[in-house]
Amino acid sequence: IKLSPGLRDIAPPVNLDELTEKTLQLSELLKSEHPLVGEVKVRQKGGYPITLTYEPASADIFKQDKLGVEPLKNATTVSGHWFDAEPLIGDAEAALLQFSFELEEDEVVRLMAYYEQPAKVWLNGNTYAAYEPGNWSAGYHGPSFHRFLDYSPAVPLSRGRHTFTVALKNNTSGNHDVVVGVGDARKNLWISKALIA
Repeated sequence: IKLSPGLRDIAPPVNLDELTEKTLQLSELLKSEHPLVGEVKVRQKGGYPITLTYEPASADIFKQDKLGVEPLKNATTVSGHWFDAEPLIGDAEAALLQFSFELEEDEVVRLMAYYEQPAKVWLNGNTYAAYEPGNWSAGYHGPSFHRFLDYSPAVPLSRGRHTFTVALKNNTSGNHDVVVGVGDARKNLWISKALIA
């Protein structure tokens, strides 16, 4: 039984007999009116730490077509692709977060900025995309690049270092979770270590 190389932490059945047996067991479990297949774990924030620079901004930042690519005023490290941006936004109307990412070879990419409020992204200082998350997802059940096909254009980039800047509007509901990422646009898979310093 073969798995996609992107799948992790799964012990696949060793052969077709074992797969068939597991499938029949699952079928029996699902016959129940209230099946209990297993515990659903809450998705965890974090992953590999990511360094970024940031600064507070006014809501006017969303009108900007071009930004500089020099690092922003403050530097920090967040726990991973999914993190709480509240300490970076504070009481400001918005915040700018800037990441550098490295491509090992020429690549066609998509960028992700998954947030409950409006977000805008610049790639190497030029407007890349503006996101209205309420239009395309009801919750944090699965930020993934295939959900971004209509929102994030595929862009060819050369190998080397690039700048990914995100503007986040302050969220009055109090949830400032954000998921950022760089993906392979041909396969719609994460380039998992692109943002990792």
